[in-house]
Amino acid sequence: MNQSRTILAAALAFVAVGFSAPAFATCTVPHTLVNGQVADASQVMDDLNAIASCADAAAVAPTGRLIGYKVITTTGAGTYVPTPGTGSILIELVGGGGGGSGVASPGDNNVGIGQSGGGAGYIRKFLSANFSGASYSVGAGGSGGAAGNNGGSDGGNTTFTNTASPQATYTAGGGKGGTIRVIAAPPFYVIAAFGGSASNGDLTIGGGSGSLGIALSTAKGAAGTSGGSAFHEGVPGSFTGIPGQSVAGNVAGAVGVGGGGAAVTTTGAAAAGGRGADGRIIIWEFGNP
Repeated sequence: MNQSRTILAAALAFVAVGFSAPAFATCTVPHTLVNGQVADASQVMDDLNAIASCADAAAVAPTGRLIGYKVITTTGAGTYVPTPGTGSILIELVGGGGGGSGVASPGDNNVGIGQSGGGAGYIRKFLSANFSGASYSVGAGGSGGAAGNNGGSDGGNTTFTNTASPQATYTAGGGKGGTIRVIAAPPFYVIAAFGGSASNGDLTIGGGSGSLGIALSTAKGAAGTSGGSAFHEGVPGSFTGIPGQSVAGNVAGAVGVGGGGAAVTTTGAAAAGGRGADGRIIIWEFGNP
């Protein structure tokens, strides 16, 4: 009983001291206990839980610390609205990956290898002002080339433009599309597409350019691995192991990665290139210092 009285007294003192300032609302408890009354343990706990809930409701986000984050995956333009109480932000931008090239049917004794797409650039930037209402755009992944001698398209740039005067734009460039394909008698190789650039960040990382495609014989050929991004390595190149085989380029799934090029041997049907992956924006929000 003495222990229950001690707990209750401490709780009531917390209410009197911790919530006496005008900034906080008055806290009420479900049970009013008087001096000398034998306190029921469940009543004491009800009162303590009510005080804890009241304190949580009145709490203010710690200043200078992480209070939330936003992940923007929808491609296209938008406007950034910060969480109330945000005093600074750290942005991470990744562009869209480039699409891989398609390949036509190469014909007898030939092999066709499409160029894989490049990976997207990445930037990280800390902003302490001029970010509320900032405009942004998330770059889409480049489309893969249609079946036949059709190149993939470039990935879109991902940008974030502050509200300062003059404005500054931070850009993570999209990866280049695979626009080259080689149809010839093996052996031969196909160069890799370039990765996307990056500008104005505190940290900038260019997108990967992937690896060479190669044809070793009329049965064996492989597109190069596509370009990776700061978030993930590229997708493996399509591989053929027999004459007359047709393999479409791999579609990229991870953020900012390029799509794969197609690979076709001898009389195999035309094949399409793989689509590049979309970009992304991540915004880390911190309380006022």
